[in-house]
Amino acid sequence: MSIRPAHIARGHRTSSLSLGLFLPFALATAMGCNKTEPKPDPDTTNAPKPAQPIPSDFVMNDFFVGDAGAPGAAAAGNPADPTSPADQTDPSGGLAATAPASTAPAAHPNLKLVDPGAEPKTKRRYDLKTGHADTVKFVLQTNLTEQQGAQKESMQQPPILMTMTVTPTAKSADGVYTFAVKLVKSDVGTSPNDPPQVAQLAKRMQPGLQALAGTTGTFTMDARGSLGQFTLGAGSNPAVAEAADKIAPLVQQALEGAVVEFPDEPIGKGARWQEVTDSNAEGVKAKVTIETMLADVNGDGVNVVVKTVRSAPSQQVADPRAPKGTTVAIDGTALSSVTTHLDHFVKKAQGEAMTKATVTEMAPPAQPGAAPQKAGPQTSTQIISVKQSVEGS
Repeated sequence: MSIRPAHIARGHRTSSLSLGLFLPFALATAMGCNKTEPKPDPDTTNAPKPAQPIPSDFVMNDFFVGDAGAPGAAAAGNPADPTSPADQTDPSGGLAATAPASTAPAAHPNLKLVDPGAEPKTKRRYDLKTGHADTVKFVLQTNLTEQQGAQKESMQQPPILMTMTVTPTAKSADGVYTFAVKLVKSDVGTSPNDPPQVAQLAKRMQPGLQALAGTTGTFTMDARGSLGQFTLGAGSNPAVAEAADKIAPLVQQALEGAVVEFPDEPIGKGARWQEVTDSNAEGVKAKVTIETMLADVNGDGVNVVVKTVRSAPSQQVADPRAPKGTTVAIDGTALSSVTTHLDHFVKKAQGEAMTKATVTEMAPPAQPGAAPQKAGPQTSTQIISVKQSVEGS
């Protein structure tokens, strides 16, 4: 048995657990994926190397996002040139001119106020100063585990480290902000104590991640904190474009984990609101429940706690690559907190998540000359554990 992590998929964002990113990992055994890890190239020269695609070993589960039904992040081939100086007369530092177009925030009719909380109550809304850039640091740590019978195997991934500037460049008459984002730093964390497989994966990931430094993107957000799609400009370099395609969902995850989506009604300390949605990602139907509580209020400062639960009962796998009769069940929980002032994009946000997939498949027909396999259903369990933190200044 071996861990076979998922390739990052770009697609429809489905609230706080993305089966689009998690499910390929969960079904790897059922689909018979048996990827041989390429050996690292010997480092025989100090000459600069061209950007390389981020390896498919990299797994990201966007657990902490909170916008059910909104479109997913995407990479766009705009000609952003990180070597060009920014226009200092532009309050966005030149980002507004180079950032690709973004989509408007999606409506959320399923978001319901459960308890308005204590007095005094007020409508909580972001009131951002256009042209003011926040520096946002994002750290993501992912661990993978697969178990089948008595066999258990785990794989730690190197942490992803990103620093970006987030600048509201405009505000529409109906209160929708347009933001410009610039990736100042994109890298992986390393340590001399890393296991060999983690060190090897980090070395393979670094060129693609580092090549994204200087790229720009854009997104929208309304005053309630509902985000639209993040779009990342990739330029014309194919390796950078592929890296951007994989990293755009990660940036969307960081942005969504940093903000709070408030209800329409006035609320006070202790207020609770909930959003329950049905999702259908990768052909798996699930129910997602997002519960949010306003834990503390200090002027325009707020502390919010968010709990997300996703449940997909055992069901047939629609992917034609899976053996006939393969089923999957998904269960996941995330807890996160956001502390911020509503005149800033974010101050501090952190969270932890665990997603469990149980895959059951019938034993494949015996191959001539192969060792006999256990008859009947075979069940494997795969788990992705995620920790992320976002800090702004």
